[in-house]
Amino acid sequence: MTGRGWIAAVRVSVVAAVGVAGVAAAPADAQEAEAGEVVRLAYASAPGCPSRESFEARVRARTARAVFADSGGAARIFEVEISSGPAPRGRFSVWRAGVVEGTRAVDASSCDEVADALALAVALAIDPSAGMSSTAPLSSGAAPAAPPASSAATSPPLAAPSPFPSPPTSPDARVGSESNPTDGRDAWAQLRWPETLAFSAEVALATGVVQGALVGFAPRVGWQGHGSSLFQPAVGVSFLRAASGTFSLATGDAAFTWTVGRADGCVLAWPPRARLRVRACARAEAGQLLAAGSRISGARTEGAPWLALGPVARVEWGPLPPLFLSIEVAGMVHVTDDRFYFVPDTTVHIVPLLGAEASIGLGVRFL
Repeated sequence: MTGRGWIAAVRVSVVAAVGVAGVAAAPADAQEAEAGEVVRLAYASAPGCPSRESFEARVRARTARAVFADSGGAARIFEVEISSGPAPRGRFSVWRAGVVEGTRAVDASSCDEVADALALAVALAIDPSAGMSSTAPLSSGAAPAAPPASSAATSPPLAAPSPFPSPPTSPDARVGSESNPTDGRDAWAQLRWPETLAFSAEVALATGVVQGALVGFAPRVGWQGHGSSLFQPAVGVSFLRAASGTFSLATGDAAFTWTVGRADGCVLAWPPRARLRVRACARAEAGQLLAAGSRISGARTEGAPWLALGPVARVEWGPLPPLFLSIEVAGMVHVTDDRFYFVPDTTVHIVPLLGAEASIGLGVRFL
């Protein structure tokens, strides 16, 4: 490997060591730590990324204290997931007695680099001294030539990395502590909470607004957090405009246009770490229901404010990250219940108290 390639591999490993070394404490008992710790590895990787066997070998290359068990006999479960694509990403979580102790996300330019970073994280969680090992990552090729003896004699010894580094107080502080600004940004990116921005285009259907159903296009922007528990906050905002057909009465015709902005807030997601999951949300929507009269003397257009609230069940499926499909169903309570009529007293439409909404969409996640 060229000198530049070696530097890149080392940089990814060092950043991972700083970012995820503190994700879980080492075994409390010193004698157990010396003999090794039995852990269970729940491993999933995208096609083309390192296999489970390759990942375990990368961990053992960094510490001899890692003992992997398929089931039973392990106090801790290490959950590792690696995804491919334009921006390969990995996630490492530690579970003990059904409770997550910590989780971290890692981004790199290739699946191999993600696997190397997560392997070092696993090794450090089992053996804090693994960071002092001189063993090179398995994917980095041949090791660089040893420095001249005179240089080795005069160079100060490297300090061992602390298994519990203090997190940076701000992105700027982290960047300033690095010798290379780009490296600092990469380190902060790996230390951040795993969050995602998403944009989706949805086709929405609503009943209970006018007679029959309204169908319209609803662009949506959302943000969501990730984790290994049911609590996974998410928010989304969307805009919807839909027009009805013409309603004909003996006294004239009327047409309706419904324009609303919608805000969704979600707190629960199940299963927590799956490509297919259901979110429990609540929705508030506000806007206007506009009615235009025709074929009547003195026809005019009248608008009434619109306000509705209700629960939402949202299903998201990501078969090909970063793309995802979404389906949602909502039950809405109409706070406004206006009546539209032709003068003197011919009712055209009364907004009902309850309504239902549904949508299906295709989206992309950016982070």
